[in-house]
Amino acid sequence: MVRIFKEVSGVSYNDGVEFDPNSVKVNRIREETELWRLRITADALVDTAKTCIVLAIAFVDAVEPGLLEMDLSVLHDLPAPHLRAYAREMVIAEKFQAMVMLGRANIRGARGLSLARILKGFGTRSVIRPR
Repeated sequence: MVRIFKEVSGVSYNDGVEFDPNSVKVNRIREETELWRLRITADALVDTAKTCIVLAIAFVDAVEPGLLEMDLSVLHDLPAPHLRAYAREMVIAEKFQAMVMLGRANIRGARGLSLARILKGFGTRSVIRPR
């Protein structure tokens, strides 16, 4: 994983962000769940501002409806990144499951905050349809 993320972070793109491939670190996230999760960190420069990017990756069972194609929103005039991601319903279900399983150990409240952000823009339309 470190090798892959060092390679990816070394790719240059004219968007004002530079990652330091030598700063990439991968650690296992230790939670009392059956999920296998990794936390990847790397130092970055956004123009002249120093920051640290943090990615959390979970390896889970296959879910329905599977991956969806989506474009990420951007803050500049460059093309929007196009990628595959899980439906919001799947992300919400995973966060609720983690909140219930961890209970009081979930003291940071980060899951609740990110869940609130997802729900705020959710609306009433769902991509999941009954079979």
